Amino acid sequence: MKYIINKSVDFIVAERKLSGNDQDVILSNPACRLLLVLLENNQLQVSREELLTKVWEDFGLVSSESSLNNSISSLRRGLSEVGVDNVLETVPKKGFILHLDEVKLENLPGDYLTNNIENVSSANPELTSHYERFLKIFPSVFIAMSVVAILAFLFVFFKEKTLRYQIYDHVNKCTVYFFGDVDRSKVEHYFSTTQGAEILSQCNTPAMIYYDDNNKGQSGGVFESIVSVCKINSDGQVNDCKNYVDIYSG
Repeated sequence: MKYIINKSVDFIVAERKLSGNDQDVILSNPACRLLLVLLENNQLQVSREELLTKVWEDFGLVSSESSLNNSISSLRRGLSEVGVDNVLETVPKKGFILHLDEVKLENLPGDYLTNNIENVSSANPELTSHYERFLKIFPSVFIAMSVVAILAFLFVFFKEKTLRYQIYDHVNKCTVYFFGDVDRSKVEHYFSTTQGAEILSQCNTPAMIYYDDNNKGQSGGVFESIVSVCKINSDGQVNDCKNYVDIYSG
């Protein structure tokens, strides 16, 4: 999928790439999602709350005003580098308006990926033989991957029926989740303990916390709970997770 902006700039969504003014700019994931929302609402005001939801929260990420401001600045720089200046208006304390004269959506040609691989191969002959082997085995690999994808979908679909995360609470800059079939009182009890309180004390920086006590032992009435703390960087991406395991008697 490709957007043509003001008849002069290409935005290839799958590559997160802006091309224009003899420049190629790769956007960050949040800036890319931000541009998509603004393009869909060209010439309309989009509230800060809607952007926080659609760019971060809908993807299971922790949103913040600073992340939004940083991504807006990054998007402005990217647009400016490809020759699209002064098109993103800030409405103080309310939101943003993208002012573009024309936005056109096109599907990429079916041979886009093939042509790009061929261009890379011709620039580097050492890649040619690898590319040729890839074309020979591609049909078999595609079929195998399709079967795996279908099985994976079915597995996730049925598993999600019983193991779906729910939000427990927002603590400072953290969002706490737990598996849907876990008794909420157990989650509350865990975070009232010394270890639980210590984990929550880390919430001065953005993070997602996941609680699960489904890993039950098979003998002696021994149970195991796992809490994962996943830090969120300034781009809204998970960059580090730490697990806390607690073994107790049922």
